[in-house]
Amino acid sequence: MTLVHWDKSRIIDETCREYSQLGDRFADISVRELDNPTRCSGWTVRGVLAHLLATGEDVIDGTIGTRPPDVQALAYPQATPQFFASGFRSVAQRLRPHLESLDDAIWAADTYGVAGQPFGVGVLTLVHEIAVHADDVDDALGRRVLLSDSAVTISTEWLSTEFDRLDYPRTRIVLSTGQELTAGSGGEEMMLTGTPLDFMRAATGRIDAEVVGGPADLNIYGRDRRHEGV
Repeated sequence: MTLVHWDKSRIIDETCREYSQLGDRFADISVRELDNPTRCSGWTVRGVLAHLLATGEDVIDGTIGTRPPDVQALAYPQATPQFFASGFRSVAQRLRPHLESLDDAIWAADTYGVAGQPFGVGVLTLVHEIAVHADDVDDALGRRVLLSDSAVTISTEWLSTEFDRLDYPRTRIVLSTGQELTAGSGGEEMMLTGTPLDFMRAATGRIDAEVVGGPADLNIYGRDRRHEGV
């Protein structure tokens, strides 16, 4: 079983940094490009960015989970790229004091509404979401991958904890970077290989799981309907 052994300050730093960089990343796209379709069924670039922005805002407001992803995707129908960029930077600034204000009992407990997921790992869900969806947007815009290595690494580690939580078979994940993760429990062992980016994409249904040697049902979102639509 792979655990994310990170302290509170590092988790906060990584999460706020990724939101801040997200604000810089899409500020220069055109309004027309916001209407480009993405790999997320039924979502445009605007919808993906709206989901990421609304998620950050809901975490800060203490309302996370009250708006399903498909509702979040419709939250800003008239937004411009500049609006999203400003919103992501604002989330980064507001998220830090919010997370720092939460007491140790909260950090030691499970994520709100997600039994078996430590709160710190729950916070890192935000970085995973940014990594996956920023990659979706880059794909929709037809541009090269701009993800940070750190974001992809966090996503792969987060995904391995989901394999544990969602009762995947025993899984050995051997990545091209030399990183090796173990996850899942019981059954015949499955081995996945490839780049961290390929693993992230395959485990979230963005590419065929055969690319990393996995079964057709590798996609975590097929097993956990909290993420309907993503």
